[in-house]
Amino acid sequence: MRITHLTLRNFRCFESLELDITNPLLVIEGPNGSGKSSIAEALYYGCYLKSFRTHRAGDVVRCSDEGDAGFFLRLHGLLADGDTYTIQVGFEDGAKRIKVNDTVITTYKELMDYYKVVLISEHDLGIIQEGPEERRSFINQLCVLQDPTIAELLRLNKHMVSQRTQLLMNGQCHDDHFVLWTQQLWDNSIEIINRRRAGLTLLQQEINFLVSHLGLELPPITLAYKQKGGEYQDFASFWADYQKTTLAQEMHQRRTLFGCHLDDIVINFGDKNARLYASRGQQKLIVLLLKCAMIRVIQRQAGQSRTVLFVLDDFVTDLDKKVIAASLAMVQSLGCGIVVTCPLADMVQFSTPFQVVKLG
Repeated sequence: MRITHLTLRNFRCFESLELDITNPLLVIEGPNGSGKSSIAEALYYGCYLKSFRTHRAGDVVRCSDEGDAGFFLRLHGLLADGDTYTIQVGFEDGAKRIKVNDTVITTYKELMDYYKVVLISEHDLGIIQEGPEERRSFINQLCVLQDPTIAELLRLNKHMVSQRTQLLMNGQCHDDHFVLWTQQLWDNSIEIINRRRAGLTLLQQEINFLVSHLGLELPPITLAYKQKGGEYQDFASFWADYQKTTLAQEMHQRRTLFGCHLDDIVINFGDKNARLYASRGQQKLIVLLLKCAMIRVIQRQAGQSRTVLFVLDDFVTDLDKKVIAASLAMVQSLGCGIVVTCPLADMVQFSTPFQVVKLG
């Protein structure tokens, strides 16, 4: 799979952009502010229908004297079997319109059957450096890329937590309605946790493989799922223990204190927490390994290898030369479409010819 053309209108700094992509390996060169990250953002937006830089769709709209109220992006792609596709995303007056091959779509699955993106940027250092939410977002992304229908499970989880917390705030902790919401949240959380654990197992296998072929001396990188509130065989066992140990805390704090929305992933570098003991350069390499492992997991699904694009937004260029060379060789070995943004194209070298686009 590869992207062959990108069209942007009123997106970030671009009033208009037409970009032909003639090689599966694309390097976008340019100084700060030239629009490199905006192109990366557009490629990401075409998959997830949101930005990796902001939660507000309106933030990506280019400001102009004419007061344009929206943006438009179009991606033309070529699948491995020779079929072509077109993805269009428009945003105007607070509403998105998404089409694939001129047909309006309503679900992630319809979109991800054609196009999947894994992106890495400086922000992704938060997977190691910041709190559990960043690591949950990472594993949730893998689960969605494996099966887009899990996005609905995650949406329902947020709704259940909200409804249950409202009952706690209202003091309605002893009626049947509260028990029902508790069981629904428990059941939903267990399904999500099982998906996350399965994905984490596959990630660990792929990280082990990548490290063994990277050509750098690294201690083992291990991943472990940390479930908040303990593990139980069934809801009855959970509920009996919950009433003794957790209900009083929830009533006091007036918030839900169990569920997959509180879980974490432990990332160890050797036998120590990577956040505390890995250097910044080592943390960047760990994050890159996580993202490459994610792509390999997706590719191992039947028929999915043709749909992955890896976008590296100014991520590897401050590593030392040996690590950059090993990292780019690893990235190229994935066999997917690759887009790299960087200040100078000579910072990035692949073993086969690649396209360079200069901005600014």
